[in-house]
Amino acid sequence: MKVHLIPALSDNYIFLIEMDSSYICVDPAVSKPVIDFCGNKPLSQILITHHHHDHIGGIQELKNKYNCEVYAPEYDKHRIENVDHWVKDNDQVQINNLSFNVSYTPGHTLGHIVYYCPEMSSLFCGDTLFRLGCGRLFEGSYEQMYNSLEIIKELPKDTKIYCAHEYTETNLKFCHHHNLVSDALKNEEANILNLRQNNQPTVPTTLDIELETSPFLNPQKHYPDLSPEEGFKTIRELRNKW
Repeated sequence: MKVHLIPALSDNYIFLIEMDSSYICVDPAVSKPVIDFCGNKPLSQILITHHHHDHIGGIQELKNKYNCEVYAPEYDKHRIENVDHWVKDNDQVQINNLSFNVSYTPGHTLGHIVYYCPEMSSLFCGDTLFRLGCGRLFEGSYEQMYNSLEIIKELPKDTKIYCAHEYTETNLKFCHHHNLVSDALKNEEANILNLRQNNQPTVPTTLDIELETSPFLNPQKHYPDLSPEEGFKTIRELRNKW
């Protein structure tokens, strides 16, 4: 199986998982680049992480063209249209020989979910986790986001993290501005900057890299006198204002 990254809008990534006879799409912000990429191979399923328009904007046209099945968070029944299957925490979506384990990760929105595929050791996390960052709290609380990140931290360390925005270089600048740079991040910085200078994505990252480099996943490194949850809240508040 191969995951293709399709840039969309200003900084979104749409993900296409290529199977033998069709594609699975994750968070189609828009439809045209997905249709252009698919060519003659059909799109069979769409997986949605949350209700924001830059993650669902392409659903209707894709469904009209391919008659594909759409999976979306049950919490967002009143906010997402054209959905065939509503999923919730601990559900499993089975597509051919791939399974996608659903985890409820509120914080960015109150209905946000993520999909972990063990066969590909891959997490499709929408806007819950970014490289060196996490989603803004538009609807949820600091406690909810902290607990959601704790769920992700329990995944296998080699998990590939497919986050839906290219925010890495901005997040790196934020880390430097607030002295949140670990030794591991210093070692990773050249790779990040080289990728961006060559207009290459910094996604996917891996969970082990994020555990070593991201202040949001390891706040006690930077605020040892605070509880991990209070340290996370402090860093998230700094990011809100930066």
